[in-house]
Amino acid sequence: HIYQGDIALRSIKLLKKFPGPRIISFHGADLSNSYTECQYRKLWSLVEVVLCRCKAFYPILEKLGCPNEKIRLNYTGIPIPTKHIDMNFSGCGKDKPLKILQVSRFIEKKGLDITIKAFKKILDLGFNARLVLVGDGPLKPNLIKMSINLEIKSKVEFKGFLNQEEIESEYLDADLFCHPSRETEYGDREGIPNSILEAMSYGVPVISTSHSGIPEVISDLKTGILIKNDNYDLLANAFIKLLNDKTLCQEISNNSRDLVKSKFSIKECVRSLEESYNSAFCLREL
Repeated sequence: HIYQGDIALRSIKLLKKFPGPRIISFHGADLSNSYTECQYRKLWSLVEVVLCRCKAFYPILEKLGCPNEKIRLNYTGIPIPTKHIDMNFSGCGKDKPLKILQVSRFIEKKGLDITIKAFKKILDLGFNARLVLVGDGPLKPNLIKMSINLEIKSKVEFKGFLNQEEIESEYLDADLFCHPSRETEYGDREGIPNSILEAMSYGVPVISTSHSGIPEVISDLKTGILIKNDNYDLLANAFIKLLNDKTLCQEISNNSRDLVKSKFSIKECVRSLEESYNSAFCLREL
């Protein structure tokens, strides 16, 4: 089982010699424009099963020549927490600042610049809020500079990478979670970001974009809010919509927790993976 498509491209000799069943997983960045259709077409005859972490990858793989019958869906599972947030919005402008959270690598496809611009807009509208960014990456200096130029640096917290216990604390303390993903110029794209699933598992209302596999987990106004890519006005409006509708927030919180528990638990995704392994063994024997 080769876990990334780009690693598989560098492992063709191994795939040719390996005597057992062979599986490749695709996760998003490995379907970028860095690789050609000709390169990918060398892989398909060498594997029994091709896994992808969202249905949105099916047409992309087929366009690259992968036979449809080899493709299997395997969502990435996450641990299901025993705790969840209390939807009270007790401090959205008075005693305690509203907390907006994003957890991600600081890279272009995560849309952190859109998050910061949307946050600036809700501050300008008078909301007492703070933005917490957990993670790190090459864009961090640019994002810090942007927050300074927008004169909101005192309201933006850059937490860096945190351990699991620390991240759980951030989720449990959050009011809203955002992740305005997009496809980059070079074709780097999401599957379904784990941090979205994590936020949903804690009941934090999530705002994200209609990008790649995200609509497979977020149904608009049911398990979160979906907006168009690269639009900070829409993101700010979504923040405001949730702040003004506690009933909607509670429904999204409950629905999102139930969905992640039923479809994206580690147990469920391991079961799916084992089915794919069994399928690969049967096909190899044929």
